[in-house]
Amino acid sequence: MVHLGFYLCFFGLVLSGYSMWVSLLSLRLVSPAWRARRAACLWQLSSHRAMLVSCVAVMGAAFILWYLLWQRDYSVEYIYKNSSHDLPPWYTITAFWSSLEGSHLLWSLILALVSGVAISTIPRNLQALRPYLHLFISGVMVWMYLLLVTFSDPFKVQLPQPSHGAGMNALLQNPYMAIHPPLLFMGYTALVVPYAYSMAALGYGAFLPAWSMVMRRWALIAWSFLTLGICLGGRWAYVELGWGGYWAWDPVENSSLIPWLLTTALIHGCVIQAKTGKLSQINILLSILAFFFSFFGTFLTRSGIVVSVHSFAQSSIGKIYVVFLAILFGVSLWIYLLRKHTLNSRRAIEIHWGISRELMMIGGIFGLVVLAAIVTLGTLYPIISEMIGGVKVNVQAPYFNTFAPWFGGAFALLMAFGALLRYHQARLHWRWAHWLSLVGTSMGCASLFAWISGVFASDGYRFSAQMIGSTLVFFAALCLGVDLYSRLKVYILRRDPSASFISSYGSMIRVFLSKNLAYLGGLIAHLGFLVALLGWLGNYGGLEQVMRMEPNQPVNFMHYSFEYLGMDQVKQDNATLLQAAVMVKTTKPGYPDQFEQILSPARSSYPTYQELLHEVEVMSDWWRDIYLVLAELPNNQDQAISIKLYYNPLVKLVWWSVVMMVMGGVMAGLGSRQRPRDE
Repeated sequence: MVHLGFYLCFFGLVLSGYSMWVSLLSLRLVSPAWRARRAACLWQLSSHRAMLVSCVAVMGAAFILWYLLWQRDYSVEYIYKNSSHDLPPWYTITAFWSSLEGSHLLWSLILALVSGVAISTIPRNLQALRPYLHLFISGVMVWMYLLLVTFSDPFKVQLPQPSHGAGMNALLQNPYMAIHPPLLFMGYTALVVPYAYSMAALGYGAFLPAWSMVMRRWALIAWSFLTLGICLGGRWAYVELGWGGYWAWDPVENSSLIPWLLTTALIHGCVIQAKTGKLSQINILLSILAFFFSFFGTFLTRSGIVVSVHSFAQSSIGKIYVVFLAILFGVSLWIYLLRKHTLNSRRAIEIHWGISRELMMIGGIFGLVVLAAIVTLGTLYPIISEMIGGVKVNVQAPYFNTFAPWFGGAFALLMAFGALLRYHQARLHWRWAHWLSLVGTSMGCASLFAWISGVFASDGYRFSAQMIGSTLVFFAALCLGVDLYSRLKVYILRRDPSASFISSYGSMIRVFLSKNLAYLGGLIAHLGFLVALLGWLGNYGGLEQVMRMEPNQPVNFMHYSFEYLGMDQVKQDNATLLQAAVMVKTTKPGYPDQFEQILSPARSSYPTYQELLHEVEVMSDWWRDIYLVLAELPNNQDQAISIKLYYNPLVKLVWWSVVMMVMGGVMAGLGSRQRPRDE
């Protein structure tokens, strides 16, 4: 079975190479008139079927690796390094992608599936792009399969067969890390479709109808998976690493953020193109960059050139990856420069460079690209400094935090003004009274939110930044609400001029929402981003405290009392937990002590891992997280322990914002087939 798995990967390489070669020959040697005939369709059908069969081949290889993992076949080097007899069943399944070779096989499998779906769902009016799509998608598949049979072979055999496995990295034995990589790979692989459509448009020399619609739909698919994957990675860092945070501007974190920023810019660029016919060349560049940086992030993760707590799959693959990245970027840029003059849009509406919605969106695109460039510079600076000065200088979080709040505020303002404006209009019919009422309401909402949540317990510059930021967030949210109200009002009055808007809830509103699903999805996604901004603002009020706790002696912090009750040793799956029992009570003024719950921060040990790992405990409500880490173990039951406590405001808003953004992205993707409306 080991040899069968390897040869299935090799068979997939041959088939994808055949598909690429046939597509290249049909484009290079056959005239455009002949490509429209039946014989050319047979060539394309042959290429299509070769791609589908290669997908089946890699699926077979994946099932074989799963079976060998389940059987604990330690003659396979990958299984020996990432599995053991004590590994729980769920993590035996997820060990498939816990290291370089398996994660690369998973990525190749998802790429094959996504490519098969993309090739099989080409719209009728884009069939002329099919040979170009075959060429570029199969070219990427050739690269992935080539690595599977060379540098990242998951079926490499070692003899004699060991009796026990080395075990999975204990940090990866977490439910969030089990789900995070497949979702992130789905986002990365989905970006191959906008990239292929961009290259196909350059090769064909024109934009066909529905091109921007397909680009936007696949960009939304990639964006939704990237958003969810990044969130789960942050949640893993929050509950597993024991440092009280979920985002540290780590190089590998940044490598997933960069394509997310560029994909967000691409989505908005496709909307502008659908409305005005402009920005087509910018969208092509954005799709190239987003796809390039999806592979660039993999290079950072696996090459070992940057130091990261997320680099679980380091290998010697870095040099060959550099060659591929150079070829990918060089060929894509060369084709773009060679063919961009052929892309003259057939329908172009003049963009209003005054105050208009498209101008606000262009400003947002520019901001996203600049932020991506800043993050890229900070991520690559250790490499650049080592090349220039011979000393590797790591860029820490303060560099990124210097820029991020300003961009967050700018995006909120652009979102607000964009919601109040319309396309192709260079004016805004608003009076000063409207502006004053909107600003006043925003300030009132921000003050009420700060009072109810009680999270902005800070002073000076920090308090001012929190209040200004939350006012901007509520201002943008109110502007989005005004936009929704005005659209509903216009929609209802156009169909029934005598209708009262307030009394017209019901069927007409449901019809409006069903016909404007893409708009509604965008609205929810934007509101989700604003909720995330509120959550990030709350973290400015976070506090950290190290508490020395004697048994049965309460320690007060903020409005809580913490009492250490004792230590327990607990067996959980293949881990042994040394956990402390800490009783938490509220001690708010004017209220008697109220029992909240018993938290159990712990340190865990694994048979195949030398170090003790943190197992944090979090007590969470809508407004704050009480986050406990067992920092120091006692020598016996009667000795004191050291607890590190983090008081993290509004973290739950960050997690809920991701739900809103993903839900909005899915709805916008489902509504992308509808005719764009501007009520």
